[in-house]
This record gives sequence, structure tokens and C-alpha cells, in this order.
Amino acid sequence: MLLLQAAGSILAPVASLAQTPPGTEIPNTALATYSAGTVTGLTSASNTVTVVTMVARTPSVLEFLQYAPSAAGAEPVVVPAPAYSASGTDAGPFETLPPPEPPGGGEPLDLAQPVPLVAATVFHQGDPIFVRLTDPDQNLDPLAAETVLVRLSSGDPADSELLRLGEVAPGAGIFAGYIQSTAGMSPVPFDGLFQLAEGAALKASYADIADGSDASGAAIVVDPCGLVFDSATGQPVDGALVTLVDATTGLPATVHGDDGLSNFPATIVSGGEVTDAGGRHYDFPPGGFRFPFLNPGDYRLEVAPPAGFTAPSQVATTVLQALPGGPFAIAEPGSRGEPFSLNPGPAIHLDVPVDPAPATEQLTLEKTVNRELVSHGDFLQYCLRLENHGEGPVLQVAIADWLPLGFRFQSGSVLVAEAPAADPQIAPDGGTLTFSLGTVLPGATVTVRYVVEVAAGARVGEAVNSAQATGDAGVASNLARAVSRVREAFFSDAGFIAGRVIVDNCGDRPTTAEDGLPGMGIYLEDGTYAVTDELGMYHFEGVPPGSHVVQLDLGSLPDGFEPTRCLDNSRFAGSAFSRFVDLTGGILWRCDFHLRRLPEPVPDPVPEPISAEQAQAAASPAVPSFDEAWLATAGPGREWLWPEPEFSPPIPSLKLAVKHHPREVLELWLGGEPVSPLNHDGVRQDEQRGVAVSVWSGVDLVEGDNRLTVVARDQQGTELWRLERVVHYSGPPVFAEFLPGQSTLVADGKTAPKIAVLLTDRDGFPVREGVIGEVRVDPPHRTQQELAAFQRDPLAGLPRRSPTYVVREDGIAQVELQATTRTGEAVLHFRFAEQEQEIRAWLQPGERDWILVGLAEGTVGYNTLSGNLENLAAGGHEEDYYEDGRLAFYAKGRIKGEWLLTVAFDSRKEWETDGNSLHQVIDPDTYYT
Repeated sequence: MLLLQAAGSILAPVASLAQTPPGTEIPNTALATYSAGTVTGLTSASNTVTVVTMVARTPSVLEFLQYAPSAAGAEPVVVPAPAYSASGTDAGPFETLPPPEPPGGGEPLDLAQPVPLVAATVFHQGDPIFVRLTDPDQNLDPLAAETVLVRLSSGDPADSELLRLGEVAPGAGIFAGYIQSTAGMSPVPFDGLFQLAEGAALKASYADIADGSDASGAAIVVDPCGLVFDSATGQPVDGALVTLVDATTGLPATVHGDDGLSNFPATIVSGGEVTDAGGRHYDFPPGGFRFPFLNPGDYRLEVAPPAGFTAPSQVATTVLQALPGGPFAIAEPGSRGEPFSLNPGPAIHLDVPVDPAPATEQLTLEKTVNRELVSHGDFLQYCLRLENHGEGPVLQVAIADWLPLGFRFQSGSVLVAEAPAADPQIAPDGGTLTFSLGTVLPGATVTVRYVVEVAAGARVGEAVNSAQATGDAGVASNLARAVSRVREAFFSDAGFIAGRVIVDNCGDRPTTAEDGLPGMGIYLEDGTYAVTDELGMYHFEGVPPGSHVVQLDLGSLPDGFEPTRCLDNSRFAGSAFSRFVDLTGGILWRCDFHLRRLPEPVPDPVPEPISAEQAQAAASPAVPSFDEAWLATAGPGREWLWPEPEFSPPIPSLKLAVKHHPREVLELWLGGEPVSPLNHDGVRQDEQRGVAVSVWSGVDLVEGDNRLTVVARDQQGTELWRLERVVHYSGPPVFAEFLPGQSTLVADGKTAPKIAVLLTDRDGFPVREGVIGEVRVDPPHRTQQELAAFQRDPLAGLPRRSPTYVVREDGIAQVELQATTRTGEAVLHFRFAEQEQEIRAWLQPGERDWILVGLAEGTVGYNTLSGNLENLAAGGHEEDYYEDGRLAFYAKGRIKGEWLLTVAFDSRKEWETDGNSLHQVIDPDTYYT
């Protein structure tokens, strides 16, 4: 019998990954020790297996950084001193670079401390250029700081440098370095200085020497010119006067040229040319402007556009970015004349949109007033806005303003261009004002504001204020008008009813502002109604003396509340939602309605919580990460993973992913042109499964169809296969289609109507998500945007700009209107670039009860109604009428004799008609007083 005992031992110890360099051979042999019968100590060695170590490959990321000691969010970065190759080859020799100088010159930076850096936006000539590479698989020895090679290049003039970047710390896998830039027209490659020219593109590239599929790149613009462009076409606009103003002093800013010393003009002309005090010449491209060096501080751009344009632009940024030539460098604040801050370090790139002026006469005048309803003793402000749309200045400009009778100018109230100004010339009658404005330059806008008092002599009714501007050589503007209505002052001949709808359960606790209930309808017996504000307050003004009924509309009451009587008196007439009011001239009557909360209903069972995986599965699809977990489940083959078919990108930039075999090399073409290698984000692969994914990002798209082609080649460059996909990048909207099925078309006074439209571009595709456009709604309807703006600032009146809509992911936009009881057509006008389209939506009345608001005084001369009711026609009156669009429907009838009864109907009661009148089915022998 053979007894065998075996034990294995590794003859060569295995070194840990952290201590074993790549390429190390590790032999492995097993030794068996056993006994056979009485013989012991027998051994047998196996064959030797040799393992060679390697490093797991990781994708690299290359980025440009800028020195920013004062920028918010600056990152302290350890920057080892780099070296440059004097030969431009990997073999060197390499020479260490000296510490860089900060922008604008000064003492070299102290590299013993981390350097505050931010992601670069643009570089200026003379700036230090910082570069950082992240590639963990280059961390070959965790105990030593290693190096990588990165190449910088630019064109026109061409320069190139090969830098050796050091690892920021042993084991970090992050490498950083720098090179000093300078301005010059005769660059010397591989000299340790980088020559930059304004407008040139600076590029950096890196290739992993051990992984041919891992390459990174970065590109940035040097000294880009700001651009003045047409907000309608995206085309550059020459001839605009651009002035850089110190926002602190209001004076033109101090600007220096590219040498950092010579004075540079603070006012330049877009598309023109400038020579600084040092003799350096600057020739701007079409629409371009630039201010080379500034001290840190707060600035703003004042832009006087050429004839035919106005500034600042009123077009939304999302619309501007969709124009040809975009995306633009729209800074908020900054591009529309707002103050912006300039900190030490990174430069700021600003583009400025200007709006085309409508074709009109040379001078146009607009007049507005801040209040439509006034009473004697009130003050109101008029605003005159004068624009010169001509190609030349208008001299000796004056505005004649004719005040309504009884309106009196208030001395010291004039503001011209929002600054205090002298009083106008006032005619002896006090009703004609003349404002002298002098010369108005082409494209200029002058704003004049002043205050008047509605004096005792002002007539009740419509008050019209007119104005006209004139200038030299017979130039005259249109006649501008503003209308206000003068009403009787409160507390004179009429009365005032005010109150609040409040949830306080008859004062069982102290009330707060949150206890008021907004949106509640309050009616008078003649159909006049009001809606409570956000504090639950309402009022009726100018109510004639006499007896009135004030009633709460139960149909506007939200679920969970009911009215309650806090006092038991005859003014409630047995109802908690109706009150009698007796007014005399000059009386203010407080009429509150108190509510209580109903017991909370038993809630429905709470559904079981869903897991994170279920929530993720229910979420909208997003771009997969295609990471190791994804590769572990993917099968081999070729497939276009992203974008999916019918994908509609929201921005003109796209990420792509294609599955293929690891030994295949992929190329991406767009519209027949190869896509830059800088867009390639590397390859994720699983050799054992035979799966790889190539990823590209930031691929620029054009409006319309974009044909994308992926070509696969083998290691020898032979084409193996190709895939194509067409991605449509939608343009601006040109057509709107009304979608009744997705709209809320109800006029019940509670629900906000929502008008849904599908917006498509010129190719018939849905407009991309996030596009913002203007819509105008015909009276009597208004949008919720206008209502919200009015409630925020009632004195400013309704906003002058049209409300806007925002397109959703499916190309659908919803315009939300103010809740209304006005049934019939709601008319919306959508403004597109070349046309305006009208959409008509019919608002249906909501299903609700009629409101009964009645008041009767006197004594009926009969003990019974039976046989004593006659219709109105017999008395020479109309039989019935609607109170134009309001919820109350009234009918009039009279008892035989001289007494006339006016009531409204409540559909909760049973009513019948005899063809001439409507009456409630009641006991005909009931006595009424």
C-alpha cells in the first residue's frame, strides 16, 4: 500500500505589486514531499511556470491650468519644476525650466508652495502656461516620483515645445509642469519659451508609450477678441463704440497694451484698429474688440451700436447660443452692460449681442405711466423714452409734454438717464412742459422721468397725457400717449368694503400671515367680484351707499375647509358665507369670512418604498458610463451604443460610444471630415471577453442632419467595417402646433389654463430642450408670468416685455394662463425669427354650482305668490341677462305692483320655466317679505 503525502512550496517568492516593477519575471515551481511504504523523505519537483508582471491600463486626462491667486475655487497644486527637450525629441537633452513669472510680470512664483490654479479659459501673451496630466498607470514605482512627456504646439506663428512633467508626489499618478509664454513674431522651437500670437490656438498632446490606445489632448484660445454680433443672425457687427468703464468711479478704465506698460485706449471701435502708446498696432477681426491688460477691479462695457441696432440686447442667452457662429462667450453679468469683476490671473472673454432696430422714423417716442387708476391727491410718474434710429445725430432735441387738466408737475422730480436733472420749461398755464435734451446721437436712447400730482381740479374719468419730440431741420417723432383714469377719492361719496378670508376657527389662536387664504372669490349682489391676494385680503372700492350683500364663492374654496359663523346675528341671514352690509358715504366696512379646517381624511395606505435599483430603472435614460462593470456583462460584437436612434441633443455637442473588438482601431468622421483626435476619450476594454468601447466627447454639431461614420481598421490600417448614424440637431422654432390633448382648457376661476404646443424647426423636427421664446397673449387673458411680475411690483404695472416659454425634452412648451372665468377663445401669438404664428384655444366653463347673491327690501302686497307673479316683458323690462363673462346669472321678475326683484340662480335648487320667466319650485302659498 502506497501512502502519499504532498506539500507544495513556491521556490521564488511573489513580490507585491507595489514593489515589483512592470516586466519582472516571477518563476514558480512546486515541490512534493511524500513517503512510499517504509521509505520516507521522497521529493518530486514540478515544471517551472514563469509570470511577467504588467500594469493595469488607465485612461489619461490632460488639461490646461491658469494662475489665479484671487479666484474663488482656486485649487492649490504642487508643481514640480519641469524640463524641456532642447532637441524636440524624447532623447533630449532636457534642461530644467526656471520658475515662471505671474501675469503682467513680477517676482517669479515660489514653487516650494502649492500654486493656486483654476481650469484655463483663455491665455494672454506673457502668462505662465500650466499643464496637468492624470494617468495612474504611469505610477510605475510608488516610492519614486516619475515623469511623462507632453508636447505643446501652436500655429501662425508656429511654435513647439516638448516638456518633461514631474509627478506631484510619489505614487500619485498626477504630473504637472509649466512653460513661460511670451509675445513675438519669430518663434524658436524647443527653446524653453512659448511664443503666443493673439487669436492662435494652443494645443497640448500626450501619448502613453506603453498603451497606444491611450492618448489625450487639450486646446485653448490665446487672447481671443471679444465679438459684437447681431442677435438675429449671429453675424459680426462692425462700427460699435465699445468703452470699458471703471464701475467704481464711473470713468473710463485704465488699460495697458500687450507689453503691460503702454497706455491703450479705453474706447475702441469693433472691427477697427488701434495703436497703443508704445507704437504696437492692433488690427481687430470683423466685429472684434480687445482690452489687453487691466488692473484687478470691477468694470462694465458701454456699447454704442451703429445705426440700425440697439443695446443692451433683450434676446435670451439660449436663443443667442443657437445662432450661426455660436456658441458665443455670453458672460452673465458682463455681456449686457452689467458690472463684472476682474481678478488677478485668468483673462475674461466677453461677447456682446446687439439687437436690430425696427425700421421706423428717425426719432421714436414712447410714453408710459406707472399707475392706471388714481384719485385726487395721488402722485404718479411718467416716463418718456426717446430713440434715434437714424444714421446721423439730431440737434436741438426738445420734448413737448401736454399734461391733463388738473395735473401738476412736481419740481425737482426730473431724472434724465436715471440722473437728477433740471426742471423743464413750464408754460404759464402749467399744463405744457418742454424738456431740452440737446444732441441725440445715432443709436442713442434718452429716458426722461418726472412726477406729477393729481390736483383737486382734475376731472373724474380718463386723463390723457401726450408728448412729441422735435429737433433741428424739422425732425419730429410720433405723438406718444399715456392714459390714466381718475376716480372719486376713497371715503367721499362712495364707500369701501375690505376684509379677509382667514383660517382661524373663530379666533381660537393668534393668526399669522400664512392663515389668509388666497384665490377666493368674493361677490357683491350686482355681480362685482374680487379675488383675495396671497394674504387672503380683498376690497371693493367706490361702492355706492345703501344695503349690499357680500358673499364668499364656495366654488373657489379648496377641499378641507368650510366657512363658519363666529357671531350669531341677523347680518349672516342664516349663512356663514354671506353678509349684509349697510354703507353710507365715506364709510369703510370690514367684512371678514372665517374658515375652519375639516378633519383630515384617512390617508390611503403608503406604498412600499422602492429600492435604489428600481428608482434608477424608472429614471429617464442617460448616457451609460461603459465602465468595468458594464464591460463585465457585455458580449462581443460591433454596435453603436450612443447616441441612440432618434436621439435629439439639447446642445451642439455630442458624446459617442461604439462597441468593437479590442484589436480594432476606430476612426470617427463627421460629414465626410475626420473628427479631431482631441475629441477621443480613449478606449475601455476587456481582453478576455473580447469587448472594447471607444468613446468620443465634445463632438461639435451643426443645425440640421449630422452624418456620423465610424470606420474600424486592423493593426495594419486595413478597413474592416464601418457604421453610420444620423443625428439631427434641431434649429430654432419656425412652427407651432396646438396640442389640445395635452392642454388644460378650463375656465373655472380656480384652475390655471395651460396651452400646450409642439414646436418644430424648419426640417419638421421637435425643437431641442431648453429653447426659450416669446409669446404674446391677447386680452382679456394674461399669463401667470405677467401676474407674478405684477404682484411682485404692483407700482410698475404689467411687464413691458412679452412673457416667455421654455421647450421641454419632447419639443413641447406649455403656456400657463391666469385662472379665469372668461370662457371662449384664448389667442396666443408665438414670435419666431421670420414670422409670428397665432394659436387659438377654446376655454370651456368648469362644472360648478351657480352663485346666489340676492338682496330684496320692501313688503310684498300679497300674502301668497300664487297667481300674482308676472314676467318682465309685461312690465317693459328684459327677461334675463348674463353679467358679461362672470359666474353669476341673473333674472329679473316683479310681483304685481311696483316692487322689482333681482336674484341670481343656484343650480343646487330645482328651477323650472314657463317660457317667459324662471322660478324656483316652492310652495306657492308661502308668505315672502
